Amino acid sequence: MRRLSFLALFVCSLLAGLAAGAAKAQQPDAPLARKITRVRQGGNITAKMLVHKVQPEYPEEAKKKGIEGTVRLHVIIARDGSVGQVELISGHPLLAQSALDGVRQWKYRVTYLNGDPVEVDTVVDVTFSLNR
Repeated sequence: MRRLSFLALFVCSLLAGLAAGAAKAQQPDAPLARKITRVRQGGNITAKMLVHKVQPEYPEEAKKKGIEGTVRLHVIIARDGSVGQVELISGHPLLAQSALDGVRQWKYRVTYLNGDPVEVDTVVDVTFSLNR
């Protein structure tokens, strides 16, 4: 009799464990929530978010040589709207440093995604033109 009650208890425990495992298998695990911290944004959209723009100074040497053109920069805008990182993509070497220095001082409105501020990865074009 003792052996039978032990066996019955063992079978009940085993069935309860199987039932719990089956119930858990039917419930999908919660998807891994990956918080997005940076978004890529086109330059035209980002330009509309600009709230403080410092016009880069036209380098004297470039003026004397009549050099004009566009300097393209890769910019990471921080969560607070300040310019975090700036890298030169293309542009005349005599114009590049002035463009980098000017854009580093720019300030943008904060960009939000799902209520959270995010960094913005974008491209900025700075055009240098001589009025002739």
